[in-house]
Amino acid sequence: MPEPSLKNSDYFITGTLDRFEAKNAVIIIKDGNDILWPIAALPPSVKQGEVVKLNLTTDKLEKNNREQTIKNLLNQILKK
Repeated sequence: MPEPSLKNSDYFITGTLDRFEAKNAVIIIKDGNDILWPIAALPPSVKQGEVVKLNLTTDKLEKNNREQTIKNLLNQILKK
């Protein structure tokens, strides 16, 4: 279960960077599950064995932009 952070809209999961496989880092979280995270998206100084925190937030602006794009496409299709 995600650990609530100080902000109501943000959540995070803490884990340990276990190893690197191909282009991904394998992060082991508290319940024993693995999360694959792109190495390119890691801070440059992170090393195996370090504790990392993955922050999860919602992006309402991006959601609204995608909805508007879909509406525009549907309107274009229906006009034909």
